[in-house]
Amino acid sequence: MGSLVACGQHMAGDAHVKAVLHQSVQLGDKKVILSPTCKTPIHGIWFVHVHEDEKTATSAAIEFIDSIGFGCFVTLQHGSGRNISFTQNGVSYTFDPNRMFTDAGRKATLQKLGKYSESAFKDVTRLAKKFTSNYIDSNKLIVALHNNTNDGGLTIKSYAKGGDYASDASQVFINQKEDVDDFFYTTSEKAFSFFKELGFNVMQQNNATVTDDGSLSVYAGLRKIDYINIEAEHGKAGQQKRMLLATIQYIETFYPVPASIVLPDQH
Repeated sequence: MGSLVACGQHMAGDAHVKAVLHQSVQLGDKKVILSPTCKTPIHGIWFVHVHEDEKTATSAAIEFIDSIGFGCFVTLQHGSGRNISFTQNGVSYTFDPNRMFTDAGRKATLQKLGKYSESAFKDVTRLAKKFTSNYIDSNKLIVALHNNTNDGGLTIKSYAKGGDYASDASQVFINQKEDVDDFFYTTSEKAFSFFKELGFNVMQQNNATVTDDGSLSVYAGLRKIDYINIEAEHGKAGQQKRMLLATIQYIETFYPVPASIVLPDQH
């Protein structure tokens, strides 16, 4: 396959990829780049990545899309690691980009990680709206990619009964043969059932009662967008690709693609 190329949001079906300049949003002294890469796009489906330090997710997604020859992926680039820091009028601000997708989340993440002001809130809002308007709002399915640490603070058990985030989940399935660090986070019943049937650790977000922390899953749940987060341990590129392959199988099952796109064999 050839190398990936930059692409824009508005592409029809299986049309050839159009080369479009990456977009950027200026937050005080910090430029945040929205960096999309594509092969043949699948209309209505995007792979997204918001934590720059979660590099296993980035490399696995790009290599996977490049190898299968279709799909579009967008990541945020800012050079600050997981969180984004910027200085505005001599004051420093920091926020988690996966907490910027609702008003409540934007305010809470700024307050938690540093200082808060209305002007900083407005800048973070501009970035969130640029991201959602280009890559989220008009789509049917969003596939997010994240990494966590080995036996760190977040595992599939975090959403089970007695876990820190149990109230955010409507259903949880744990396969004792799978690493608890590797799991699917979903917003729909059909996605939960699909990945459970394949034997993956998986949870379904309770869209009615989930805590509004400003995450993309909360935003997708509010807008009734099918959302899948592939959560895999740092460094486990093979596992991330295995989960990506299962996601392609999910796409083939529920989102028929143009006949010109030949999906890989999942077996």
